[in-house]
Amino acid sequence: MCIAKNIKTKLASNNAVILNADKGNTIVVCYDNEYYSKPQQFIFNNQFSTVENDPHLTFQKERRKVVKNCTATIHKEEKWKYINLNPSAPIMKALPKIHKTNSPIRLIISWQSSPAYKLAKLLSKLLQFHIPSPNAFSIKNSVQLMDNLKEIPIILDSPHLTLKTCIQMFLLMN
Repeated sequence: MCIAKNIKTKLASNNAVILNADKGNTIVVCYDNEYYSKPQQFIFNNQFSTVENDPHLTFQKERRKVVKNCTATIHKEEKWKYINLNPSAPIMKALPKIHKTNSPIRLIISWQSSPAYKLAKLLSKLLQFHIPSPNAFSIKNSVQLMDNLKEIPIILDSPHLTLKTCIQMFLLMN
C-alpha cells in the first residue's frame, strides 16, 4: 500500500500519468501535457468541428421516436431496454503507440453511454438474424453495409419489410 502511495505522489509531483500502451501488455509513464496535447493536435489536424449546444437531448428524443414507431420489431414491454436513460457524449481516451517513432496516439472511443448505443446493438442483432450476408463479419464500414442492404429485395409479406422500415427510420435520424 505504501509503494502505491509513493508512486501516486511521485506521478502527481512530476505531472505524469500511467497509461496502457496501444499494443502489448505494457504500461507507459507520460507527462500530462504530452498526454492531453496529442489528442488536441489530432482533433485540430483533422478539422473536427465544435458545436455550440449539446445535441444529446434532441438526439435522445429522436431515438425515443424510433423505438416507439418500431412496433413490429420491438415489443411494447421491451422498449425500455433500448433507450439510454442517462445519455452522455462518448468517452475518448488516447493510447500511445510506443512501437512507432514519436509515439503517435490511437484514440479509443467508448460509445456505451451514447443515446443510440442500445438501439444500434439491437439493430446489429436484427441484421445478423434476418438478413443473410456472406460477409457478415467482414464489413469494412457503414458505406459497404448500406450498399449490401440496398441489394436486398423487398418482399411485401416479409418480416424484412418492417425491419428495413426501422433501419431506414434509424438512418434518417442520423
